[in-house]
Amino acid sequence: YAQFAPHERLPLVLAGGKGWDYEPIFAAIGKNGLSDSILTPGFIPSDDIALWYNSAEVFLYPSVFEGFGLPVLEAMACGTPVITSNVSSLPEVAEGAGMTLPPHEVDAWVAALKQAYGDASWRSQASTAGLSKAAQFTWEETARRTIESYQRALA
Repeated sequence: YAQFAPHERLPLVLAGGKGWDYEPIFAAIGKNGLSDSILTPGFIPSDDIALWYNSAEVFLYPSVFEGFGLPVLEAMACGTPVITSNVSSLPEVAEGAGMTLPPHEVDAWVAALKQAYGDASWRSQASTAGLSKAAQFTWEETARRTIESYQRALA
């Protein structure tokens, strides 16, 4: 984000509670003069989260460790284009619907964000694909797959 010229920057929302190792992140925001461009609302209540996703041009999720990737699924269910990491469970959630990238390759993230920012056609396609992919994650399908897993384990 810091590699964008100030006139190229959309506001960035860094949402969520302060997790482990958050101090260097907030220090980097200040050091790079980004405090006016990066909003840090903290934890967003469940009742309000769809409003934030729906207001976003794109949802970035550069996670390194992830159990499932619920924020990615939530964003896709709101029709928000997604750019996320290609590690852990995230490809299962987003592949075919958004961009998946190595989490530590800054240049790849910059290029992806520039593409998303400048390509309304990609954003529209990713929004449609994300809605379709998110619709596949139902409680019924989850239960069916869980039962199948247990049956295979018991066989």
